[in-house]
Amino acid sequence: MSVYDDKMNQEMLKVVCDLNRLIAEAAKVTGVKISYKKSGKAILGWKKVKNASGYEIYRYQNKRWVKVKKVGKKTSFVIKKRSRKTVYYRVRAFRKKGKNVSYGKYSRKVKCKALQKAK
Repeated sequence: MSVYDDKMNQEMLKVVCDLNRLIAEAAKVTGVKISYKKSGKAILGWKKVKNASGYEIYRYQNKRWVKVKKVGKKTSFVIKKRSRKTVYYRVRAFRKKGKNVSYGKYSRKVKCKALQKAK
């Protein structure tokens, strides 16, 4: 290996380190809560994450987490069809920088109460 190749490798490593710093992972979503409406809908809300491009919402069903929706910079999501079973939701932020996407940690899970049967 020549001196030239060694310098090129060092330069490439610096570029990769700088790129990783620029695409820093989005922070963890906090303040996740659910509020209920008389109409039977529920609203999932959370605090804004600095530098987040958007958020992904996940629901726990059939013993696994399933992505429900990818929203932009909004900090709430309306759950229109509540099930007759209690389900859990969680949110994570993502940050896009060009073609690269980095994800933050998942929020704590929140319980969405079951819709009561009409009497």
